Amino acid sequence: MKLIDLKDQMLKILSTAQKERDQRRGQVTITNAWNQTEDIPEWALYEMNVMKNTVNSIRESKQLPPITLTDIMRVESGACGHCDYSSKFALYCAELTFKSEKEIQYP
Repeated sequence: MKLIDLKDQMLKILSTAQKERDQRRGQVTITNAWNQTEDIPEWALYEMNVMKNTVNSIRESKQLPPITLTDIMRVESGACGHCDYSSKFALYCAELTFKSEKEIQYP
């Protein structure tokens, strides 16, 4: 599958998860990718877990080791602040289906 097609698939999955934000209005305390404690919206953690599970499903089909929530947190932070956040997050998740987080180069 081409990266652009995989990104589109990831964007659809993310968009579906984003439609459920109103069901997750609380805050959760997490240890982020930089080993710092922070409070984030419950929906943000849910969306990152959805993307982690999706990436790992694809990686498993390719017989690649699973990625962690920390890997997802790192690529999500690379998408933060972009006007096309969802598209960037989906692209970075698509890249994780065949690369490690360390191999991804961010603009």
